[in-house]
Amino acid sequence: VLSVGRFTLEAIPTSMRVLTTHWFYEPATRTLFTSETWSFLTSTEPVGPFSATPPPSEISADRIRLSLGAKLDWLRNIDTTPILNDFLKITEGRAVDRICPASGGVIEGREAVAHVFSETVKALEDISREPRRSPLAGFDYQEAKAANLVVG
Repeated sequence: VLSVGRFTLEAIPTSMRVLTTHWFYEPATRTLFTSETWSFLTSTEPVGPFSATPPPSEISADRIRLSLGAKLDWLRNIDTTPILNDFLKITEGRAVDRICPASGGVIEGREAVAHVFSETVKALEDISREPRRSPLAGFDYQEAKAANLVVG
């Protein structure tokens, strides 16, 4: 329960929602918790979590762009300047030695983190120039109707 002025708000957990996320910074360990952002490191091992200090060749603007584009397709073909400015405001002035996404590998090491940040700037600039595809591109309404997947 949260009191706001004369109002009281009760948080009601529900599985029917759009995911709201926040990033958190822990200064003692210099760890940035970033929800789903930068969750592109994977492992062949089924056990997790895992940490890695990936070489720069594994952290490219293209790889980050593909990851962001898959999760945040609304970034395509928009002016990403406000998002980029927000990202820079968050990351500049904070010593970050570790990035902990909600899934994928933990990125360890100040140099690896700095490389992720610089490549993310490029990725945000690049993704703004990509055309946005319609989520219904290639959808065959008549076929879906015949298979009883849609009504009407």
